[in-house]
Amino acid sequence: MRLGGAFLLGLGVTATALAFGSRPLGVAGVGLLIAASAARIWAGLVRGGVSVAFTALPADAVEGDRVRVRVEARRSSRVPVGSLVAHGRLGRLGPFELRLRGHGRVAQGDLWLGRVPRGRFVLSDARIVLGDHLGLESISRELDPGEFSVLVYPRLFDIETLFSEAGRLGGQGR
Repeated sequence: MRLGGAFLLGLGVTATALAFGSRPLGVAGVGLLIAASAARIWAGLVRGGVSVAFTALPADAVEGDRVRVRVEARRSSRVPVGSLVAHGRLGRLGPFELRLRGHGRVAQGDLWLGRVPRGRFVLSDARIVLGDHLGLESISRELDPGEFSVLVYPRLFDIETLFSEAGRLGGQGR
C-alpha cells in the first residue's frame, strides 16, 4: 500500500499528540488522516476514462496570425474534480501547461500561441492531470493526441508584374 505525504504527516502528528497528551494536536492529526483517506477514496472513484480533443483555430493559419489551440476534455466519471490541467509540447514552440475550466464532466480551455511563424508544430508528450479539491492527490493520464499538429502556412503576396521595365538603358532590362 502506497501512503501519501499527508497520511504520513497525520500519523506523525497523531503519534506526537498521544505521546504528549495534547488534545488540539490530536484533533489536527486525526483531521489530516481523514483528509488523506478522503483524497485516496476520491482518486479511486475518479479513475474513469478521459477523452481530450485538440482543435487549432484558425484552421488555415498563415504566418503572423494569432493562433490558439482549443482543448476540450470529457470525463466518464461524475465525481467532481478540483483541477484539470493539460500538459504537452508543441514542436519547437516548446512545452505548455493549460488549466481547463468547466462544469460537470466537460472542461475546456484555450492555449494562446500568439503570432506563430510558418511551419508544422506536432503535439507530443500530452497528458492530463486531475487534482482533488484539497490538493492532496492527483492523477496523471497519458493522452494519445493522434496526429494533431498546428499547421501554419507561409504568407503569400500578390505579384502584379513579373518583369520590370526598369533597366540600365530604358527598355533593355527585359
